[in-house]
Amino acid sequence: MTYFFLFASVVLAQPPNIPLKEWSYTEAMKTGKPVVCFVGVAPRDIAGVIVCQEFGLNDGTRNAIVVSRDGKRGYWLSVNATDAEIRRAAGLAVSRAAIPFAVDDSPWLSVGEQAKVLRMWPKTVDWSGFRFYRPTQYSQRIAVTNNSPTNAWYHVTRDDVWSNAPTSFNPNRVDERWRAPGGLANVKGWESFTAAYLPAEPRTWVQALPIANGGMIPGGKRWAFADGTVFADLLTKDGQAFELRLREKDAGKWNSFVAYRNRANAPAGYHGVGRKCAECHDKAGDSEQYGITTRGSDTVFSFLPALQGGPVQ
Repeated sequence: MTYFFLFASVVLAQPPNIPLKEWSYTEAMKTGKPVVCFVGVAPRDIAGVIVCQEFGLNDGTRNAIVVSRDGKRGYWLSVNATDAEIRRAAGLAVSRAAIPFAVDDSPWLSVGEQAKVLRMWPKTVDWSGFRFYRPTQYSQRIAVTNNSPTNAWYHVTRDDVWSNAPTSFNPNRVDERWRAPGGLANVKGWESFTAAYLPAEPRTWVQALPIANGGMIPGGKRWAFADGTVFADLLTKDGQAFELRLREKDAGKWNSFVAYRNRANAPAGYHGVGRKCAECHDKAGDSEQYGITTRGSDTVFSFLPALQGGPVQ
């Protein structure tokens, strides 16, 4: 496979540093400027961003860092998010990215990171055209409040906290089918590195999505990959590959297979996937509970293309 990547660099004008002050989240959002709210977390000054602190938000958010770049949409980051990650979510940090992805939403690893991981790639498998990327940590939350859709993007660390029902935990964190590659949920000592070969830009659209109680909620995001797309999951232990899983799309269907396996390098307790790939992958983007869906679309969990109104990777 031969694939030529184009690169673009963009420089954005950055607002002056805004000193830390006692803003409420509601007041800060009204400014329409980049905002970071430390919810249940000690605040700190972030260059170019209005900073506020709350003990909790009305939607039940606790112990999170919430970032908005325009006073309308919020991005939920983990409490361990760095200043650079916060500024990036606020639209202030711009990096080179592969077209057709948005310049501040690139999932691709740096050139140095690519080279480091590539050293573990099996020599018997052709690498041409692949690039490693960071698996997305976001999924859609599809719900209705007061008869209106309240769709949002939820980080894997965020749960649905209801005032009139028990908390719905994020399935992407707690369900073994979604939180780790097949067969590895309860195994220690492994690492996963994901790569993609994309012959064309993923197709994206908006549609009503089904929810667990049988209803349909408008405004959901879906995407699909072109024929010829290949995804790879390189599984390693102590810097040595023990399995390379590939999924290739041909004539609208996905074919999954293991391109390399060395059980001598595998971690203790790993005995293979244990089920058919489609049993889990066919549920990418679906909802088995009201609210938070599984990650992904078109049977792929880990890759999220740049979407209008979508989360920052």
